Amino acid sequence: MIVIKTEKVVRSDGAKCRKIIDVKALFREKLPKKYLDGTPCCYCAQLVPNGRKWLDIETQIRLNPVINKTGTNYIVRIGPGDIIPENDFKKIRWLLKGAGQRLKLVNEELKRLEKTRNGTETFII
Repeated sequence: MIVIKTEKVVRSDGAKCRKIIDVKALFREKLPKKYLDGTPCCYCAQLVPNGRKWLDIETQIRLNPVINKTGTNYIVRIGPGDIIPENDFKKIRWLLKGAGQRLKLVNEELKRLEKTRNGTETFII
């Protein structure tokens, strides 16, 4: 489950925005490799010295705030304290929904595969 807690704010120029209060998601190390190899995907990252958490969203769609580009993918990073214009935040929510749906499908596929690979076999040669 991906959780983003926000506060509705208005910038001094009158633009409607969202201030990120908190983010929660699984850490990259806990997600299936098949999920991480595709897009969109989302995972929680944490800067160890100060303990600040953020969400990294990998996508092929350019959005703000992009922090990195790896091959054909962009990495969008959001975390507590970030102020994001409402239109960009709607796109981020759309991406996160897609990432959640992808993770569900990957997990279902892995469970099906696991069921077919259970049991023992003995080979006498």
